[in-house]
Amino acid sequence: MNYFAECLARFQAMPNSVREVFGGAETYIAIKKIEEAYKVQLSFLVILVVLGELEENDIEDYLIAKFKVAPESAKKIKEEFIKVFDNAFDRLSQIEASQSNLNNKTSAGKEELINLFSKRLIESLKADADTIFSLNVFIFKTLDQEPELGEKIINILYNNNELVTSERLIYEDKEVAPSISNWIKDFIKVNGSDIFDEVVLAQYLSNSNNTKKLEPEEKDLLRKTLKLYRNLVFYPDSMDNMAPEDWQIIPYEKTEITEPEFKDALDDSSLAEEKIKPELKVIPKSISKPQSKPAAPVTSPEKKDLNPLDELEQTLLKYTPGSLEYKALTQEIIRLKKTK
Repeated sequence: MNYFAECLARFQAMPNSVREVFGGAETYIAIKKIEEAYKVQLSFLVILVVLGELEENDIEDYLIAKFKVAPESAKKIKEEFIKVFDNAFDRLSQIEASQSNLNNKTSAGKEELINLFSKRLIESLKADADTIFSLNVFIFKTLDQEPELGEKIINILYNNNELVTSERLIYEDKEVAPSISNWIKDFIKVNGSDIFDEVVLAQYLSNSNNTKKLEPEEKDLLRKTLKLYRNLVFYPDSMDNMAPEDWQIIPYEKTEITEPEFKDALDDSSLAEEKIKPELKVIPKSISKPQSKPAAPVTSPEKKDLNPLDELEQTLLKYTPGSLEYKALTQEIIRLKKTK
């Protein structure tokens, strides 16, 4: 793997928060303005500075050597670049501060988690998406740090007496309170205790004698309650085929936010236009603690015969169009083609 591809792999292995801040829409637009003003390409420079491969004092020399700009222009580019970089670091610091607060909460969160599943589940199921997202992060973090809590939380759920509906239900020929506990028992009686899918859940909500009399709002709350039961009791199987950022214990509907479509200004070949869509993700770890090892290089039987340009074009297939790594690679490929 050459130096260029190695740096991209190292950047990709960094925490999501780092890649999103320095490769996200806000930094993208700010860098784009500098590039257009001075006719330079800065994607790889961003990566080098994030990785610590290039110190702030060396940026002017890099710009002069790479783009043959005048020293005065290099100084101006550096000043504007550092301002963008400082703003990005400020945003990253805010994210890490939030992470620190969450970790503090999680370390003392055992009783909070028990209280949530004992007394606040219905309240939580009715909350807005942002609140539920935060609660899910808290649940996963706490259970990760306190794995022995898992079975206890499941038992609390099975015995939860919070009321889901206003109408009582019939269970084993008796009229019982419409609690979380009793609704789960009724569902299990009808469908068994194995993991179930959306089809089974929909059939129960439509065809069960106990659910037919429910108002739409109560039926929807019951649906969320039973999905919570599935997500928790059958975890991690309940998260199969789902990206980690989509994992949920307390269910909610995610709203996709589509930003305006931007031309890929960091790629002056005008090869592609990519939509930048922020994703909802679990709060990542600190910048100092990469989440995974650098991605392995793409290999093939013909790798020994690849020239630098071919290797970079092959490496490009590993990255998502629109990502900072993709932009940096594309810029370098174009530069190499122009020098041939």
